[in-house]
Amino acid sequence: MLDIIVLAICAIQFLFAIVILGMTGHIASYIYVPSQDSFELFCAIWTVVILLYLALAPRIFPHFAHPFAILGLNALYHGFLVRCIHRHGSPLPRA
Repeated sequence: MLDIIVLAICAIQFLFAIVILGMTGHIASYIYVPSQDSFELFCAIWTVVILLYLALAPRIFPHFAHPFAILGLNALYHGFLVRCIHRHGSPLPRA
């Protein structure tokens, strides 16, 4: 049961990552790309890569699904996510 819930959460994260990737890519193709948008593109691509690993490694490649690797990738993903949110929350330069 817990495995189904985790898989559903990963599917929702994947859907949002694809939406963010599409929107940021669309904006980047029409206007100047500041570092914030470039970092958002990186985070969306990184999210897709991590979610593919988290979804496929335990089922197809169980030898590569070490619990500490999964924990580390989740921590890294959430660190990037917090940094993206922080960049949007404080767009003004410091005085």
